[in-house]
Amino acid sequence: MIHKKIKDWEDNVGPELMKTIGIKDTSIVMDLGCGFAHYAIASKNVVGPTGKVVAIDSNKRVLGLVKNRFQDENIKGIELKVTPIETLTEEDFKPIDFILLYDLLHGNEFNRYEFLCKIRNWIKSDCIVSILPFHLSNFRDREGKKKKYTLKKIIEEMNMLDYDFIDSFDQVGIHFEKYHSPHIMQKGELTFEELEVGTILNFKRK
Repeated sequence: MIHKKIKDWEDNVGPELMKTIGIKDTSIVMDLGCGFAHYAIASKNVVGPTGKVVAIDSNKRVLGLVKNRFQDENIKGIELKVTPIETLTEEDFKPIDFILLYDLLHGNEFNRYEFLCKIRNWIKSDCIVSILPFHLSNFRDREGKKKKYTLKKIIEEMNMLDYDFIDSFDQVGIHFEKYHSPHIMQKGELTFEELEVGTILNFKRK
């Protein structure tokens, strides 16, 4: 049942959410740290022929599974890239209208401060940087120390990094992590309603 509900989210609920947060049929969308590409698929179902979705992740195995799924289900219109975030360049960001940073900024896999400062100088003035934070107790401060964050603290931090807070969308973002946990799925007990939800925060550069 959960598989059907995930697919329904990608095809129906997710696209409506993507429209609500600002993605248009002409948008060029970048899903950074896309994982299993649920948000990329939802975005693809919004953008038209003049738009584009680029899904980027450093995990080659996961994107290999995504590619196989795209082939099996004839899902088209999404460009997949296996690329570490820190290797992306200004050319990658120049055309982008909407950047999804969903379940990405916690932990210490890359320096989010350096990354956010760097892309601020690269993105268009009207580009939306959309953040969906989870694992708030696993964020790191500038010294790399683990700190518990709140949505308010994330907004304050983005402001200090020269981003303006635009809008929030409360408890509408789905955390798909448990759905891809073999340990949890083998038990066969997980329902769609048990997936964690979070608040989406949208920003623009100052």
